[in-house]
Amino acid sequence: MSYYLGEGFVDLLVDTYSTRSMPLRVATDSASIALLRQRLSEKVLAPNDLAHDLLAQSPHDANYAFHPKVVLAEYDGGESYGLMFTSGNFRLSTRFRSHSARNYNTANFENYGFYHAAASDPLIARHHCLLEALERLNDDEDSRDAFSGQYQVCVHHRDLPREVDASIDLFVLPTETEELLSILGFHLGRARRIRLAGYNAGNPLIARLLKAAMHHGALLQVVTDDDACRGPLPEEDRDWYSGLRGSGATVRYITTNSDTFSSGALTHRFHHKFMIIEAESDAVVLTGSANFTRAGFGANVESAYLIGDSGAVAAFQIEFERYFERLAVPAEAMGSCD
Repeated sequence: MSYYLGEGFVDLLVDTYSTRSMPLRVATDSASIALLRQRLSEKVLAPNDLAHDLLAQSPHDANYAFHPKVVLAEYDGGESYGLMFTSGNFRLSTRFRSHSARNYNTANFENYGFYHAAASDPLIARHHCLLEALERLNDDEDSRDAFSGQYQVCVHHRDLPREVDASIDLFVLPTETEELLSILGFHLGRARRIRLAGYNAGNPLIARLLKAAMHHGALLQVVTDDDACRGPLPEEDRDWYSGLRGSGATVRYITTNSDTFSSGALTHRFHHKFMIIEAESDAVVLTGSANFTRAGFGANVESAYLIGDSGAVAAFQIEFERYFERLAVPAEAMGSCD
C-alpha cells in the first residue's frame, strides 16, 4: 500500500513475484498500477495467471489522498507475517541519478519500521482488516464511509480491542482519527518532554495539544526542514512551526536546501513524521504515513502507529538527538522564519 511507486520499487516487486510465484496485491495510484502491470506482463511467463495472482487497486478522489506506506509479507504458508511501515513513499531509485526527477527519495531523511509476528497477532490482524476494507475504496464519493464501515466490522468480528500496554498498535485514518487524537491527548497531558520531527504540517488541533502540553510544563523540541523557514512549504505549514516556536518550543532546521537540489521533487528533504512523547517513567512514539497536516489527520487514508516498545522508542530517541544536537541549526541562524 503506497501513495505511489517508483520504477526501482516496481522492479523489486516484479523480480520477487517472478522468482517466487507468490500472490501479489498492490494498492497505489493508477500510474504506478499501469507501470506495475506492464513490467509484470513483460517478465511473467504465464500472463494469464496474472489476473488471478495480482489484485491491483487504485483508489483516488480529488478530496483526499490514499497515503499509507505499508508492506505486509506472508511467511511459512500464512503462519507468520513480516510488516514494514515507513514515512517515505516507495519511490526509491536503485541508484542515485543526476536528474532530480529520477532521484526520488534517495537522499531523503526517512524512517522505516520492521515487525514480524504470528498471523494471530492483533497488529497483523488489523492490517488484514485494512486490506479487506480496501475492497470498498474507489472513486465513488461515499467510498471512504464504506471503507471505514468495512474496517470497523472486521475489527469487531476478529475481536481486536486496543491493548493498553501494546508494544505497537495500528490506527487506520480517517476511520480511527478521533480515537488516535484522544490517546495522543492523554500522552501529551502527562508528558515532560516532546520531540517532534516533521515536514508538512498545519493541523490546528495537534498544535493546540502541543501548546497545552507546553503550558503544563512540557518541553517541546522540534526538528524540521529548512523549507519550513525559507523554502517552498505552504504558508500554513510554515506558520504552524513558527507558531510552536512563538509558544515556547525550540525549533531547529535541517538545511537540506531542497529547493536548490530537488527542483520540486521529493529528493532531498527532511521527510520524517514522528513524535516522541516522554513521561516520567515511560515513552511512546507516534509515526507512520501521516504528516501533521489537516489532511493527514483529516480526510486522507493513512496508516499511523503508536509504539511503546522500549527498544524501538530508544532508537527514535537516539536518532532525534543526532538531528537536534548535531545536524540541525537554530532558528536564529536561519534569519527570519516568520
